Amino acid sequence: ASGIQSPLSFGGFGALTRHLGRISGAIDEALENDLLHKNDLGEINAYTPNLSAAWMFQKAMSVRMGQDVDPKFVNRLLATNFDVMNGMGQTTMMPF
Repeated sequence: ASGIQSPLSFGGFGALTRHLGRISGAIDEALENDLLHKNDLGEINAYTPNLSAAWMFQKAMSVRMGQDVDPKFVNRLLATNFDVMNGMGQTTMMPF
């Protein structure tokens, strides 16, 4: 799970399913070209350039025990971040 996001982690399932077509195509290509060495197959994984940002979001949305937080905090935080990222263009938004 440290190499790619775990399906059980924050955003992991989405990262894997979002790239399912690319991953299955890469597996098909590896099989057709006999690229089955562990180093070859190690090149196939979910493209997750957003991994650092996902961990940052997770940390930012964490609440300490006993801390009183507005119930809408997480939604506002994500909405603000995605609004800013959207303003930065497709190259920033598409990995998410």
